[in-house]
Amino acid sequence: TPLVWNDCPLLTIDVWEHAYYLDYQNRRPEFTSIFMEKLVNWDAVNTRYEAATRKREAYSKLLQHFSRLKKAELTEKFKRLVQLTLAEEKSERIATEGR
Repeated sequence: TPLVWNDCPLLTIDVWEHAYYLDYQNRRPEFTSIFMEKLVNWDAVNTRYEAATRKREAYSKLLQHFSRLKKAELTEKFKRLVQLTLAEEKSERIATEGR
């Protein structure tokens, strides 16, 4: 799962037979085509992509910044970063679920 690595899934699809068999039997290509063309909310995918891009850029900047800090400074700043990240993820989740 991407969540284990702190990645942000942009789009997921379940292609195990239990997900589509009742409607499509063994026609997985038809199921995936319809999923991509009619079921995906591309605005939501784009929102997740933009958020992931911002998060990745911020993470890169933080790594550059942290590489210049002493260990004691790093520990305190890391704790604060974790708090801010959790708060940001919570607000993004609330905003996404509210749609």
